Amino acid sequence: MKKVILMIIGVIVVVAVGVGVGLHISTQNTVKADVTSARTALADQNWDEALFYYKAAQKKDPSVEARTAIQQLNYVVKGAHEDAAGNYDEAVEQYNVALKVDGALDRVNNVVKPAVIAAEVKAKSAPAKSSSNSDDEESDVTSSTSSTASSSKKSSTDEWTDASSTAKSGSIDLATAFAFTDTQVKAARAELESTVTNVSYYDDNEIKKVMALQIINHESSIQDAYVKGGWGALK
Repeated sequence: MKKVILMIIGVIVVVAVGVGVGLHISTQNTVKADVTSARTALADQNWDEALFYYKAAQKKDPSVEARTAIQQLNYVVKGAHEDAAGNYDEAVEQYNVALKVDGALDRVNNVVKPAVIAAEVKAKSAPAKSSSNSDDEESDVTSSTSSTASSSKKSSTDEWTDASSTAKSGSIDLATAFAFTDTQVKAARAELESTVTNVSYYDDNEIKKVMALQIINHESSIQDAYVKGGWGALK
């Protein structure tokens, strides 16, 4: 009888351990899926979605990546809301706070930086807001604002055209705006060489500018950024 009891206890222990291991593996798989979804959303600048999945992963199995990403994305989401409301200076401020979070992740920073640059450009191009106390003044202001908006839009377009050849938009050096690795630059150069002309004329800094403009302008391909930026044409 004693042996039977011991055997039963042993079976219970084995089953309990098996269940525990199974639950752990299941949790880890779920966490991995959450982190993968968070990274994908982050790469697409879907800030709210990335924050949601990082929070889900952190709740199930705390990690440094999820914790830090959550801290950064809390600021980024605020910045995105300000950006959408046309409060570009406030958006830049929130984005920059996110970049300075202690232990900030390169994965997050590399995606937030183009948002900062885009908001800065919009801040420079946005027409000044005016008000008036009479109908005549209001009419003048409306006309002036419309003219300013049209001028600002053209200025913004010209600025990016100039950026293609001068490497800068305002005080931003497009060649150093992102932390592109040598491997990424080499891959970008190889991709360009297969479809566009004159690539061999340009050094790595120029290739980085093309890569930066592709990200900032949301071009569908690096070739589009290259051709629109005036470096060369399609073969």
